[in-house]
Amino acid sequence: MAYVQSQIKTKDSLVQKLENAVRVVLVKYKKYRLYLTTISELSALTNRELSDLGLSRSMIKSVSFSAVYERCDPRKYLV
Repeated sequence: MAYVQSQIKTKDSLVQKLENAVRVVLVKYKKYRLYLTTISELSALTNRELSDLGLSRSMIKSVSFSAVYERCDPRKYLV
């Protein structure tokens, strides 16, 4: 004997929408904390160490932003 099952896709419930909103906020918060940590760690380096990495102090914020949010190396655009 064969059984037929049908599932009707329902709209996202309020709980699911709330979970998604909280998840989005948490991801943004974690990225922002990583951005601040990256700035802090790069700022702690000496000018010589930054130079060895091909960076200057004025590049710290832009490099940190790119590393966290864009996942690309902004130095390749400076050539």
